Amino acid sequence: MRWPVGRRHPALATQRSVTSAVARKRAAAAAALRREEQAAAAYLARVEAQERAQRRWRFWSRFTLAALSVTLLVSCQVESTLADRRAAREAAAQAARAPEDAWPGQLSADVASSGPGRTSTGSTSGGHGDGSSASQPSGGSPARATVPEPVVDPGSASPPRAAPAGIPDPTVTAVTDAPGTLEVSIFLRQHGMRINSADYAGAYEDFTPKLQEYVGSEAGWAASMAGIHWRTVVVLDVQTRDDGAYLATAEIKRIGDPTVNGECHVWTKTYTIKTVDPDPRLRIGWVEDVADPRPC
Repeated sequence: MRWPVGRRHPALATQRSVTSAVARKRAAAAAALRREEQAAAAYLARVEAQERAQRRWRFWSRFTLAALSVTLLVSCQVESTLADRRAAREAAAQAARAPEDAWPGQLSADVASSGPGRTSTGSTSGGHGDGSSASQPSGGSPARATVPEPVVDPGSASPPRAAPAGIPDPTVTAVTDAPGTLEVSIFLRQHGMRINSADYAGAYEDFTPKLQEYVGSEAGWAASMAGIHWRTVVVLDVQTRDDGAYLATAEIKRIGDPTVNGECHVWTKTYTIKTVDPDPRLRIGWVEDVADPRPC
């Protein structure tokens, strides 16, 4: 039997419906697959970005740590080099500087005058003109060695004059046998003999030019020393510096000092005794009271 024209056959409609449903399912499955693939690709991209960020962080962390280590090492080396150079410069300056250049502490009354170097005769804190210190020998008292008389320093500009009648030359003894003790003892005895004989010009010449400049004129210093006489000198200790200068601690018994009413007192002093090129004779570069004068 023929199917009427213009009407759809039921089987054909069913076939078309099934075909459309299958197509829709396939399209939905394909869309779902595409979404899953896109999600997976996005996830992989995020993971790769995180890994790249971590690699960059590790790289820059290591680079920063290495840079800081190098900077610290260079800084330490530079600081060490600068410290070594500063120490070398200070050592060279200290070695080259004469002990009278810095003028620390208080100038002893023996060389004080009415000039700019005039100071009181009270005690000062310990130490020498160059920052060194000389201590009195510890332990038992060694035997005293008396400097033979007469003694004349071959390098002396002029031998000491004889003291006026009734004023004996000072006697010098030493309680140390350190190197330089004899030279120091001879020099201090000659210096005391010049003072006792009122040869203030000769005694003034026993000072280095720097010390002369500091204490003032010869006339002013001579006026401050008029009437003072040395009785005895006891050399307690002698140290020799690297530059050959002697740091000598001595006790001087003297009379006639107006600061103690002219009475006999013992003064403990530290002398820096050195040569001044090209003159080979010893001179006083610095002298400092290290204790209060005490009555004889």
